Amino acid sequence: MSIPIDEVAVALKASIERSGLHIEDEALACAARATEGYAYLTQLVGYSVWRVARRHATTSLIISQHDVKEGVQVARDEYERAVLDTALADLTLPSVQYLLSMCVDEGASSTGEIARRMGKPTADANSYRRILIARQTIEATAPGYVAFSMPRMKEYLERNKDRILARYGR
Repeated sequence: MSIPIDEVAVALKASIERSGLHIEDEALACAARATEGYAYLTQLVGYSVWRVARRHATTSLIISQHDVKEGVQVARDEYERAVLDTALADLTLPSVQYLLSMCVDEGASSTGEIARRMGKPTADANSYRRILIARQTIEATAPGYVAFSMPRMKEYLERNKDRILARYGR
């Protein structure tokens, strides 16, 4: 379940100000949006932005848009290593192919369409769907439809498809 972005912004601002720093409104909005309402990303973004800003805290106590941009990139890199890589690490090739088949769609994917793309009977594809749901990598959004439950998973899969498939000798 995602946290509303306005609540993320309030929490980030309070945490930053407790540490003695301040953040520009535009920078705060950017940092809050970068979390996508995901609790772990909220922690990573907050910490990474704060850490970047602390490097110049002797000259400025204000977190700028530049600080946020750098901190968000650090947080995303760490999130990919700690969360997305780990989520994919021990999946079978068909489970990864299921996820890659979802990348074609904007928003939720039809489970029947995923099976067709995979060239598998629907019952076979559904076994991979159940595994991925149990691992909280995807979620059912309506009968016969699934979506990624982890923020940035689709973009990560698209960007790293060749590297991921190489793990399986593909």
